[in-house]
Amino acid sequence: MPLWALVAAVNLALGLALAANPDRQSDLETVRRWTHAWLFDGVDLYAPLTSGTDYPPHAILFLSPLALLPGAAAAPLWMALNLLLAVLAPVLAARIARPGVARADIVCLAILFLGWSGTKALLQFTLLTLVLGLAAMRLAERRPGWSAVCLGLALMKPQIGLPFLLWAGFSRHTRVAVGSLIVVAAGSVAWCVRASADPFHVARRYLEILQVYYAGRGSMVGVSQAGPLIHRLAPDAAASVATGLLSAALLGIVCAAALRARRGPGLPFAVPAMACIWSLTTFYHLTYGFVLLLPLAALLLLADAIEPAGWRLPVVTFWAMQVLLVVDAPGLWRRFGPVTWRTPLTEAVFQDWYRLALIGLFAAAWAIQRRIRRPAAITV
Repeated sequence: MPLWALVAAVNLALGLALAANPDRQSDLETVRRWTHAWLFDGVDLYAPLTSGTDYPPHAILFLSPLALLPGAAAAPLWMALNLLLAVLAPVLAARIARPGVARADIVCLAILFLGWSGTKALLQFTLLTLVLGLAAMRLAERRPGWSAVCLGLALMKPQIGLPFLLWAGFSRHTRVAVGSLIVVAAGSVAWCVRASADPFHVARRYLEILQVYYAGRGSMVGVSQAGPLIHRLAPDAAASVATGLLSAALLGIVCAAALRARRGPGLPFAVPAMACIWSLTTFYHLTYGFVLLLPLAALLLLADAIEPAGWRLPVVTFWAMQVLLVVDAPGLWRRFGPVTWRTPLTEAVFQDWYRLALIGLFAAAWAIQRRIRRPAAITV
Protein backbone atom coordinates (compact mmCIF):
# COMPACT_ATOMS: atom_id res chain seq x y z
CA MET A 1 0.00 0.00 0.00
CA PRO A 2 2.84 2.52 0.55
CA LEU A 3 3.71 2.13 -3.14
CA TRP A 4 0.15 2.93 -4.18
CA ALA A 5 0.06 5.88 -1.79
CA LEU A 6 3.17 7.22 -3.54
CA VAL A 7 1.49 6.70 -6.91
CA ALA A 8 -1.57 8.62 -5.67
CA ALA A 9 0.58 11.47 -4.36
CA VAL A 10 2.48 11.77 -7.63
CA ASN A 11 -0.75 11.64 -9.64
CA LEU A 12 -2.37 14.41 -7.59
CA ALA A 13 0.79 16.50 -7.74
CA LEU A 14 0.67 16.23 -11.53
CA GLY A 15 -3.00 17.22 -11.40
CA LEU A 16 -2.22 20.34 -9.39
CA ALA A 17 0.56 21.28 -11.80
CA LEU A 18 -1.68 20.78 -14.83
CA ALA A 19 -4.51 22.77 -13.24
CA ALA A 20 -2.16 25.73 -12.76
CA ASN A 21 -1.53 25.84 -16.51
CA PRO A 22 -3.87 28.42 -18.13
CA ASP A 23 -4.19 26.21 -21.22
CA ARG A 24 -5.82 23.54 -19.06
CA GLN A 25 -8.46 25.93 -17.74
CA SER A 26 -10.30 26.38 -21.03
CA ASP A 27 -13.18 24.00 -20.22
CA LEU A 28 -13.82 25.67 -16.87
CA GLU A 29 -13.69 29.10 -18.46
CA THR A 30 -16.09 27.99 -21.19
CA VAL A 31 -18.66 26.91 -18.60
CA ARG A 32 -18.11 30.14 -16.68
CA ARG A 33 -18.68 32.10 -19.89
CA TRP A 34 -21.94 30.24 -20.56
CA THR A 35 -23.22 30.73 -17.03
CA HIS A 36 -22.24 34.42 -17.00
CA ALA A 37 -24.02 35.10 -20.30
CA TRP A 38 -27.19 33.41 -19.08
CA LEU A 39 -27.19 34.69 -15.49
CA PHE A 40 -26.33 38.34 -16.11
CA ASP A 41 -27.52 38.93 -19.68
CA GLY A 42 -30.32 36.39 -20.09
CA VAL A 43 -28.75 34.99 -23.27
CA ASP A 44 -30.39 31.98 -24.94
CA LEU A 45 -27.26 29.93 -25.35
CA TYR A 46 -28.87 27.42 -27.70
CA ALA A 47 -30.46 29.85 -30.15
CA PRO A 48 -27.51 30.53 -32.52
CA LEU A 49 -27.04 27.93 -35.24
CA THR A 50 -23.35 27.96 -34.37
CA SER A 51 -23.98 27.36 -30.65
CA GLY A 52 -21.48 25.09 -28.94
CA THR A 53 -23.32 24.73 -25.63
CA ASP A 54 -23.46 20.97 -25.11
CA TYR A 55 -24.45 21.09 -21.43
CA PRO A 56 -28.22 20.80 -20.78
CA PRO A 57 -30.11 23.90 -19.58
CA HIS A 58 -30.48 22.76 -15.98
CA ALA A 59 -26.69 22.29 -15.81
CA ILE A 60 -26.17 25.94 -16.76
CA LEU A 61 -28.60 26.93 -14.02
CA PHE A 62 -27.03 24.85 -11.26
CA LEU A 63 -23.47 25.71 -12.27
CA SER A 64 -24.24 29.43 -12.51
CA PRO A 65 -22.57 30.21 -9.13
CA LEU A 66 -19.31 29.77 -11.05
CA ALA A 67 -20.10 33.06 -12.80
CA LEU A 68 -20.00 34.82 -9.42
CA LEU A 69 -16.43 33.81 -8.67
CA PRO A 70 -13.60 36.29 -9.35
CA GLY A 71 -11.62 35.23 -12.38
CA ALA A 72 -8.38 34.65 -10.47
CA ALA A 73 -10.09 32.56 -7.80
CA ALA A 74 -12.25 30.34 -10.02
CA ALA A 75 -9.62 27.76 -11.00
CA PRO A 76 -8.06 27.35 -7.52
CA LEU A 77 -11.47 26.99 -5.86
CA TRP A 78 -12.75 24.51 -8.42
CA MET A 79 -9.50 22.57 -8.14
CA ALA A 80 -9.85 22.40 -4.35
CA LEU A 81 -13.44 21.20 -4.67
CA ASN A 82 -12.39 18.45 -7.07
CA LEU A 83 -9.70 17.30 -4.65
CA LEU A 84 -12.40 16.86 -2.00
CA LEU A 85 -14.64 15.08 -4.50
CA ALA A 86 -11.81 12.71 -5.46
CA VAL A 87 -11.66 11.60 -1.82
CA LEU A 88 -15.41 11.56 -1.26
CA ALA A 89 -16.16 9.40 -4.31
CA PRO A 90 -14.39 6.23 -3.06
CA VAL A 91 -15.78 6.76 0.45
CA LEU A 92 -19.32 6.67 -0.93
CA ALA A 93 -18.56 3.77 -3.29
CA ALA A 94 -17.06 1.72 -0.46
CA ARG A 95 -20.05 2.24 1.81
CA ILE A 96 -22.42 1.24 -0.98
CA ALA A 97 -20.44 -1.89 -1.90
CA ARG A 98 -20.09 -3.08 1.70
CA PRO A 99 -22.39 -1.59 4.36
CA GLY A 100 -20.43 -1.28 7.59
CA VAL A 101 -17.14 -1.29 5.71
CA ALA A 102 -14.04 -0.90 7.86
CA ARG A 103 -12.20 2.41 7.74
CA ALA A 104 -9.01 0.67 6.58
CA ASP A 105 -10.83 -0.70 3.53
CA ILE A 106 -12.20 2.75 2.68
CA VAL A 107 -8.69 4.19 2.90
CA CYS A 108 -7.38 1.38 0.68
CA LEU A 109 -9.97 2.02 -2.04
CA ALA A 110 -9.41 5.78 -1.81
CA ILE A 111 -5.64 5.46 -2.22
CA LEU A 112 -6.02 3.17 -5.21
CA PHE A 113 -8.61 5.46 -6.82
CA LEU A 114 -6.49 8.57 -6.30
CA GLY A 115 -3.77 6.89 -8.36
CA TRP A 116 -6.00 6.66 -11.43
CA SER A 117 -4.95 9.00 -14.19
CA GLY A 118 -8.50 10.32 -14.55
CA THR A 119 -8.61 11.71 -11.01
CA LYS A 120 -5.95 14.30 -11.78
CA ALA A 121 -8.34 16.21 -14.10
CA LEU A 122 -9.13 18.70 -11.34
CA LEU A 123 -10.83 21.34 -13.49
CA GLN A 124 -13.47 19.11 -15.07
CA PHE A 125 -17.04 18.29 -14.00
CA THR A 126 -17.04 14.49 -14.17
CA LEU A 127 -16.01 13.94 -10.55
CA LEU A 128 -18.81 16.24 -9.41
CA THR A 129 -21.49 14.32 -11.29
CA LEU A 130 -20.02 10.95 -10.26
CA VAL A 131 -20.17 11.91 -6.59
CA LEU A 132 -23.74 13.15 -7.02
CA GLY A 133 -24.73 9.83 -8.59
CA LEU A 134 -23.12 7.87 -5.76
CA ALA A 135 -24.75 10.15 -3.20
CA ALA A 136 -28.13 9.45 -4.82
CA MET A 137 -27.55 5.73 -4.25
CA ARG A 138 -26.39 6.26 -0.71
CA LEU A 139 -29.36 8.44 0.28
CA ALA A 140 -32.11 6.60 -1.57
CA GLU A 141 -33.44 4.47 1.29
CA ARG A 142 -33.80 7.05 4.06
CA ARG A 143 -33.66 10.38 2.28
CA PRO A 144 -35.34 9.85 -1.10
CA GLY A 145 -35.98 13.57 -1.59
CA TRP A 146 -32.33 14.48 -1.32
CA SER A 147 -31.46 11.40 -3.37
CA ALA A 148 -33.68 12.70 -6.18
CA VAL A 149 -31.99 16.10 -6.04
CA CYS A 150 -28.55 14.48 -6.24
CA LEU A 151 -29.59 12.28 -9.15
CA GLY A 152 -31.12 15.21 -11.02
CA LEU A 153 -27.89 17.14 -10.58
CA ALA A 154 -25.85 14.10 -11.69
CA LEU A 155 -27.75 14.32 -14.98
CA MET A 156 -25.97 17.62 -15.66
CA LYS A 157 -23.67 15.25 -17.53
CA PRO A 158 -26.17 12.72 -18.89
CA GLN A 159 -23.51 10.17 -19.81
CA ILE A 160 -22.48 10.10 -16.13
CA GLY A 161 -25.91 10.31 -14.52
CA LEU A 162 -27.71 7.81 -16.76
CA PRO A 163 -26.26 4.65 -15.13
CA PHE A 164 -27.50 5.89 -11.75
CA LEU A 165 -30.91 6.72 -13.21
CA LEU A 166 -31.09 3.13 -14.48
CA TRP A 167 -30.24 1.92 -10.98
CA ALA A 168 -33.01 4.03 -9.45
CA GLY A 169 -35.55 2.66 -11.90
CA PHE A 170 -34.63 -0.99 -11.52
CA SER A 171 -34.27 -0.81 -7.73
CA ARG A 172 -37.87 0.44 -7.52
CA HIS A 173 -36.86 3.81 -6.16
CA THR A 174 -39.62 5.34 -8.25
CA ARG A 175 -39.77 8.45 -6.10
CA VAL A 176 -36.06 9.05 -6.64
CA ALA A 177 -36.19 8.45 -10.41
CA VAL A 178 -39.27 10.59 -10.98
CA GLY A 179 -38.01 13.26 -8.59
CA SER A 180 -34.71 13.49 -10.46
CA LEU A 181 -36.55 14.11 -13.73
CA ILE A 182 -38.63 16.79 -12.00
CA VAL A 183 -35.39 18.45 -10.88
CA VAL A 184 -34.14 18.39 -14.48
CA ALA A 185 -37.43 19.74 -15.83
CA ALA A 186 -37.78 22.45 -13.17
CA GLY A 187 -34.20 23.59 -13.66
CA SER A 188 -34.66 23.69 -17.43
CA VAL A 189 -37.88 25.69 -17.19
CA ALA A 190 -36.22 28.15 -14.80
CA TRP A 191 -33.37 28.51 -17.28
CA CYS A 192 -35.85 29.21 -20.09
CA VAL A 193 -37.65 31.85 -18.02
CA ARG A 194 -34.44 33.79 -17.49
CA ALA A 195 -33.49 33.43 -21.18
CA SER A 196 -37.03 34.23 -22.42
CA ALA A 197 -36.80 31.05 -24.48
CA ASP A 198 -39.34 28.49 -25.65
CA PRO A 199 -38.62 25.24 -23.73
CA PHE A 200 -39.54 23.05 -26.71
CA HIS A 201 -37.29 25.03 -29.04
CA VAL A 202 -34.45 24.83 -26.52
CA ALA A 203 -34.89 21.06 -26.19
CA ARG A 204 -34.83 20.64 -29.97
CA ARG A 205 -31.75 22.83 -30.39
CA TYR A 206 -29.95 21.03 -27.57
CA LEU A 207 -30.53 17.66 -29.29
CA GLU A 208 -29.34 19.13 -32.59
CA ILE A 209 -26.13 20.34 -30.94
CA LEU A 210 -25.53 16.90 -29.44
CA GLN A 211 -26.06 15.32 -32.85
CA VAL A 212 -23.52 17.64 -34.48
CA TYR A 213 -20.92 17.06 -31.77
CA TYR A 214 -21.38 13.38 -31.05
CA ALA A 215 -23.42 11.62 -33.74
CA GLY A 216 -22.89 13.41 -37.06
CA ARG A 217 -20.23 13.07 -39.72
CA GLY A 218 -16.96 14.42 -38.38
CA SER A 219 -18.26 14.32 -34.81
CA MET A 220 -15.91 14.12 -31.85
CA VAL A 221 -14.68 10.68 -30.83
CA GLY A 222 -13.81 9.73 -27.28
CA VAL A 223 -11.24 7.26 -26.01
CA SER A 224 -13.66 4.52 -24.96
CA GLN A 225 -16.48 4.31 -27.51
CA ALA A 226 -16.80 1.03 -29.38
CA GLY A 227 -17.80 2.80 -32.61
CA PRO A 228 -14.27 3.50 -33.95
CA LEU A 229 -13.32 -0.14 -33.41
CA ILE A 230 -16.33 -1.36 -35.38
CA HIS A 231 -15.78 1.21 -38.14
CA ARG A 232 -12.32 -0.26 -38.73
CA LEU A 233 -13.91 -3.61 -39.55
CA ALA A 234 -17.03 -2.68 -41.55
CA PRO A 235 -18.30 -0.10 -44.06
CA ASP A 236 -19.73 3.07 -42.57
CA ALA A 237 -23.42 2.19 -42.95
CA ALA A 238 -23.03 -1.33 -41.60
CA ALA A 239 -20.69 -0.13 -38.84
CA SER A 240 -23.21 2.45 -37.65
CA VAL A 241 -25.91 -0.22 -37.42
CA ALA A 242 -23.55 -2.64 -35.67
CA THR A 243 -22.49 0.04 -33.18
CA GLY A 244 -26.12 0.73 -32.30
CA LEU A 245 -26.87 -2.98 -31.96
CA LEU A 246 -23.86 -3.50 -29.69
CA SER A 247 -24.92 -0.64 -27.43
CA ALA A 248 -28.49 -1.95 -27.32
CA ALA A 249 -27.24 -5.47 -26.55
CA LEU A 250 -25.06 -4.31 -23.67
CA LEU A 251 -27.92 -2.24 -22.28
CA GLY A 252 -30.20 -5.26 -22.60
CA ILE A 253 -27.74 -7.33 -20.58
CA VAL A 254 -27.65 -4.62 -17.91
CA CYS A 255 -31.45 -4.65 -17.75
CA ALA A 256 -31.56 -8.46 -17.55
CA ALA A 257 -28.98 -8.46 -14.76
CA ALA A 258 -30.97 -5.82 -12.90
CA LEU A 259 -34.19 -7.83 -13.18
CA ARG A 260 -32.37 -10.90 -11.90
CA ALA A 261 -30.90 -8.88 -9.03
CA ARG A 262 -34.36 -7.85 -7.89
CA ARG A 263 -34.94 -11.53 -7.08
CA GLY A 264 -31.57 -12.17 -5.48
CA PRO A 265 -28.24 -10.32 -5.20
CA GLY A 266 -28.16 -6.62 -4.50
CA LEU A 267 -28.71 -4.02 -7.17
CA PRO A 268 -25.68 -1.98 -6.06
CA PHE A 269 -23.67 -4.69 -7.78
CA ALA A 270 -25.81 -5.56 -10.77
CA VAL A 271 -26.54 -2.18 -12.33
CA PRO A 272 -24.05 0.65 -11.68
CA ALA A 273 -20.84 -1.26 -12.42
CA MET A 274 -22.12 -2.70 -15.70
CA ALA A 275 -24.11 0.38 -16.70
CA CYS A 276 -21.05 2.58 -16.25
CA ILE A 277 -19.08 0.38 -18.64
CA TRP A 278 -22.00 0.54 -21.08
CA SER A 279 -21.85 4.33 -20.86
CA LEU A 280 -18.12 4.31 -21.58
CA THR A 281 -18.56 2.12 -24.67
CA THR A 282 -21.57 4.09 -25.96
CA PHE A 283 -21.03 7.79 -25.26
CA TYR A 284 -18.26 10.33 -25.70
CA HIS A 285 -15.73 10.18 -22.85
CA LEU A 286 -12.16 11.36 -22.48
CA THR A 287 -9.56 9.89 -20.13
CA TYR A 288 -11.09 11.43 -17.01
CA GLY A 289 -14.34 9.62 -17.83
CA PHE A 290 -12.76 6.35 -16.69
CA VAL A 291 -13.47 7.37 -13.09
CA LEU A 292 -16.88 5.84 -13.95
CA LEU A 293 -15.24 2.48 -13.27
CA LEU A 294 -15.17 3.27 -9.54
CA PRO A 295 -18.39 1.31 -8.76
CA LEU A 296 -16.83 -1.75 -10.41
CA ALA A 297 -13.58 -1.26 -8.49
CA ALA A 298 -15.52 -1.06 -5.21
CA LEU A 299 -17.39 -4.24 -6.11
CA LEU A 300 -14.22 -6.14 -6.98
CA LEU A 301 -12.26 -4.98 -3.95
CA LEU A 302 -14.90 -4.95 -1.23
CA ALA A 303 -17.81 -7.24 -2.05
CA ASP A 304 -17.24 -10.24 0.24
CA ALA A 305 -20.17 -12.32 -0.99
CA ILE A 306 -18.77 -13.57 -4.32
CA GLU A 307 -18.72 -17.34 -4.78
CA PRO A 308 -16.70 -19.47 -5.03
CA ALA A 309 -14.36 -18.03 -2.41
CA GLY A 310 -11.20 -18.90 -4.32
CA TRP A 311 -12.41 -17.62 -7.69
CA ARG A 312 -9.59 -15.59 -9.27
CA LEU A 313 -11.51 -13.56 -11.85
CA PRO A 314 -12.41 -10.67 -9.48
CA VAL A 315 -8.81 -10.34 -8.29
CA VAL A 316 -7.27 -10.52 -11.75
CA THR A 317 -9.83 -8.09 -13.15
CA PHE A 318 -9.31 -5.57 -10.38
CA TRP A 319 -5.51 -5.44 -10.55
CA ALA A 320 -5.40 -5.41 -14.35
CA MET A 321 -7.86 -2.52 -14.33
CA GLN A 322 -5.90 -0.74 -11.60
CA VAL A 323 -2.59 -0.87 -13.47
CA LEU A 324 -4.10 0.19 -16.80
CA LEU A 325 -5.94 3.13 -15.22
CA VAL A 326 -2.87 4.32 -13.34
CA VAL A 327 -0.70 4.41 -16.45
CA ASP A 328 -3.58 5.79 -18.59
CA ALA A 329 -3.16 3.03 -21.17
CA PRO A 330 -5.74 4.39 -23.66
CA GLY A 331 -4.31 7.91 -23.54
CA LEU A 332 -0.71 6.78 -23.90
CA TRP A 333 -1.53 4.33 -26.67
CA ARG A 334 -3.33 7.00 -28.68
CA ARG A 335 -0.23 9.20 -28.47
CA PHE A 336 2.59 6.68 -28.84
CA GLY A 337 1.06 3.43 -30.05
CA PRO A 338 1.29 1.99 -33.56
CA VAL A 339 -0.37 4.07 -36.26
CA THR A 340 -0.74 1.67 -39.17
CA TRP A 341 -0.99 -2.08 -39.52
CA ARG A 342 -1.44 -4.25 -42.58
CA THR A 343 -5.09 -5.28 -42.26
CA PRO A 344 -8.27 -3.83 -40.75
CA LEU A 345 -8.34 -6.70 -38.25
CA THR A 346 -4.83 -6.09 -36.96
CA GLU A 347 -5.59 -2.37 -36.82
CA ALA A 348 -8.66 -3.10 -34.73
CA VAL A 349 -6.78 -5.38 -32.36
CA PHE A 350 -3.59 -3.39 -31.93
CA GLN A 351 -4.84 0.15 -32.42
CA ASP A 352 -8.07 -0.08 -30.39
CA TRP A 353 -7.28 -2.94 -28.03
CA TYR A 354 -8.45 -0.92 -25.03
CA ARG A 355 -11.92 -0.65 -26.59
CA LEU A 356 -11.94 -4.43 -26.86
CA ALA A 357 -10.72 -4.57 -23.26
CA LEU A 358 -13.73 -2.54 -22.11
CA ILE A 359 -16.08 -5.05 -23.72
CA GLY A 360 -14.13 -7.80 -21.99
CA LEU A 361 -14.42 -5.88 -18.73
CA PHE A 362 -18.18 -5.74 -19.21
CA ALA A 363 -18.25 -9.52 -19.68
CA ALA A 364 -16.19 -9.98 -16.50
CA ALA A 365 -18.52 -7.69 -14.53
CA TRP A 366 -21.50 -9.67 -15.81
CA ALA A 367 -19.94 -12.98 -14.76
CA ILE A 368 -18.95 -11.64 -11.35
CA GLN A 369 -22.32 -10.10 -10.48
CA ARG A 370 -23.93 -13.51 -11.13
CA ARG A 371 -21.79 -14.98 -8.34
CA ILE A 372 -22.93 -12.55 -5.64
CA ARG A 373 -24.61 -14.56 -2.93
CA ARG A 374 -26.57 -12.13 -0.79
CA PRO A 375 -27.95 -8.61 -1.13
CA ALA A 376 -26.16 -5.58 0.26
CA ALA A 377 -28.59 -3.15 1.86
CA ILE A 378 -27.75 0.54 1.57
CA THR A 379 -27.92 2.47 4.83
CA VAL A 380 -27.16 6.03 5.84
